[in-house]
Amino acid sequence: MKINPLTLSFPNPESEREFLQHYFRISLKQVRLALVLAIVVYIILGIVDIQFAPEIRDKLLLVRYGFVLPICVSVLGLSFSAYFRHIMQISISVAIGVAAIAAPVVAILIPALGVNYIGLTSLLMYNYTAIKLRFVTASITGLMIFLLYNILDLLMIQTPLAKLIEVDFYLMATMCVGMFANYQMEFYLRQSYISDRLLRKEQEKAEELLLNVLPASIAARLKRGDKVIAESFPDVTILFADLVNFTQLSATISAKELVNILNEIFSEFDLLAEKHGLEKIKTIGDAYMVVGGLPIHRADHAQAVASMALDMRAAIQRISNLSQEPLSIRIGINTGPVVAGVIGIKKFIYDLWGDTVNVASRMESHGIPDQIHVTGETYQVLQQEYTFEARDKIQVKGKGEMQTYLLLNKKSRENEANLHLEIFS
Repeated sequence: MKINPLTLSFPNPESEREFLQHYFRISLKQVRLALVLAIVVYIILGIVDIQFAPEIRDKLLLVRYGFVLPICVSVLGLSFSAYFRHIMQISISVAIGVAAIAAPVVAILIPALGVNYIGLTSLLMYNYTAIKLRFVTASITGLMIFLLYNILDLLMIQTPLAKLIEVDFYLMATMCVGMFANYQMEFYLRQSYISDRLLRKEQEKAEELLLNVLPASIAARLKRGDKVIAESFPDVTILFADLVNFTQLSATISAKELVNILNEIFSEFDLLAEKHGLEKIKTIGDAYMVVGGLPIHRADHAQAVASMALDMRAAIQRISNLSQEPLSIRIGINTGPVVAGVIGIKKFIYDLWGDTVNVASRMESHGIPDQIHVTGETYQVLQQEYTFEARDKIQVKGKGEMQTYLLLNKKSRENEANLHLEIFS
């Protein structure tokens, strides 16, 4: 992001608008403090006038309390309004200009006093530093003060030319120093803003990458500094899916085609997991694992996983038709307790352990292509809402003989109504 070296602005209007909002937020407190300081100073000067210059105090008080002080108080009051962000620069510029022009005005009203050049110089430095005017506004304000002072002096005060040139030299020197300081201040502030913005973008990228690896709640715990993350969940539903004969397919197509097909399939599965509110755990080769009911519990975790399984099967059929590749999928589902946690310090992963996980994996490996194979535990949860076909009992490693089922589809309302009629007829 570039900075215009003359105006200190960003070429991109959106970036400039965001910076001005940022500048307002960080400057507002200092602007208010500077205005309060100016008000206090003018009140004290008024008291000094009353005590030590009684013969001219009325004219002095007219300038200080009648013009300068009300404007400073008004700008301070405006700083608490919602619209101040839009008028901050111009309103401060007006306040500084009025305060500065008060010096030649006092000299016009009270010729014996002459122009308060020290006060005028101090106000110019105030304009460039304390009051937080931006470079362009501060430069224009300083130049207007200089020109108005010279015009009033030439027309009404008529200071000797040699003296006026001397004063102008000091005023110009003050303006140059002030403009340099103001320029540097805003330039480095803008550079800091660019750095912070780039840092935020990198942090957002890192956050996005972390959320692609871990569930949001787990990522938050890691960022808080939790060293060990492990939890038990008494009731979740796990899905394993594996592409059938994908290894053989990989031998017949190019590596690029293989990766493109796999990416298309898993991207579709990722969207389905998001759609159904499920947590993707991992992919291994051409296998996909997803879980419902953790890390945040939901009562309908089995229903959500079943719905995703049906959508996954439909997605594979659609992709197979479009790609003209013979794709099919085996899906296994089981419901029960698991332990979940984060393992590793490099390329760490949020993973699941327990018998429920092993059995879900067995359901996939003992399944039938293009079928959704579920355990009796999952069947018990879903039998009222989905239709199933019972399989012959199968031998499952580590579990022995098991009664399992094939999930066919979700019951329609019409079928449910007919079932109720049959029950009560």
